[in-house]
Amino acid sequence: MKKCEKKYFIFIIYNVIFLILFFVVHVVPFCLRHPVVVFGSFCFMLTRCAVLFYLLFLLLPPPSSSFLLFLYIFPRLSPTFLPIHPQRYEFWFSTEKNANLFQKNPWQYLPAFGGHCTHGISESFGGMTAADIVDGRRGFTCVHGPRWYILNGTLYMNSCSMYEDFIKDPLGDIAKAKKQWEEWGFGGEWRGPMNDACFQDYTEWMKDDPMNPIGHLIPERCVTG
Repeated sequence: MKKCEKKYFIFIIYNVIFLILFFVVHVVPFCLRHPVVVFGSFCFMLTRCAVLFYLLFLLLPPPSSSFLLFLYIFPRLSPTFLPIHPQRYEFWFSTEKNANLFQKNPWQYLPAFGGHCTHGISESFGGMTAADIVDGRRGFTCVHGPRWYILNGTLYMNSCSMYEDFIKDPLGDIAKAKKQWEEWGFGGEWRGPMNDACFQDYTEWMKDDPMNPIGHLIPERCVTG
């Protein structure tokens, strides 16, 4: 759980040196002797520069008002699911104090079932598979609003509409969701895929059409199936 990895800096330095040497040794002579080949060399260099800028973008520090931490995927997913979601999970915090508290014990603060919709999991989302939920675009949850529930210090999330069904019997929903979660092969309420691909804006959903179960998603049309 670090803001960046040292190996990325080493990779960037190596590529900068490589590009300088490549330009001096190859590009300049090619420009003098073979102008036609210059275009190919330029495309090659442009590709490497694009990779460098992308890595630099990943390593940019977060805004001064935010703090970024990573949670590595390996403790949460079995190797079977890594091809579906190989990326680390990102967590942003408004204060350094909150980031430090999370870093000391992330399992204490992570929502149950990876922040996916608890009621939806209890109903298995109408036949959704473990691979579907690892993908992250089926178990979307409600944000920017009060539709969450804390029981015994654990946060349970739901989609904006399914919260109404969940709150009728929280204990029953949680028990069914836990059983389904384990049947999918995830270990306990905190081990398994995180919801990092699809959310629902409660504020806009309530203003516009609270009868639409998949209205005002973030990002738009992120849900699959």
